[in-house]
Amino acid sequence: IQIHRLVYSFLPDSTVLPLLRSSTKPSRRISGGKQETMAVPRDRISALPDDVICHILSFLSTRRCVQTSILARRWRSLWAHSPILDFDFMAELSEYCDNMVEIINKVMFWYKGQNLSTFRLANDDFCYSQDEIYAWIASLISSLISCNVRDLNILLDVKMPLCLFSCETLIDLTLSYCCCDLPLTATIYCLP
Repeated sequence: IQIHRLVYSFLPDSTVLPLLRSSTKPSRRISGGKQETMAVPRDRISALPDDVICHILSFLSTRRCVQTSILARRWRSLWAHSPILDFDFMAELSEYCDNMVEIINKVMFWYKGQNLSTFRLANDDFCYSQDEIYAWIASLISSLISCNVRDLNILLDVKMPLCLFSCETLIDLTLSYCCCDLPLTATIYCLP
């Protein structure tokens, strides 16, 4: 119910009203020889097509999106098709920040989307050495390139790998606190 309310808060009012009008399906119960008709509310969000649910999930942070997998069997893998992955460790508790690499690696392992619209990573304080984080970010960027990422937004104090600039699908690149050692040749750049 809390997730449904959270999802409702991201929808425009014209979309929310029909979903909030919970229709009821009559159910009969026999108690003491009497038949009683009870109203059983239907879950209107689960009745939506997967594409629509994935679009709704794209408005949530990746953490919240993954949490929806416990709602029902049908929801278990829906988060893995969301076109947006948003990791904002600046707003999270420190216990999640300390496990940033492991969390993102697990999500990327289970992610099934072929065309990743947006990937956002924000963390201003992490407990990894520059060498560890550089090797990991190079691997992450390679994974994002294979997912055809179009919008990449990274707020992280790290040196970016050159493979980032060879991504043919990348349209919007926002780097904050990142550094890049760009070669003098311009042949590696594919950004529009």
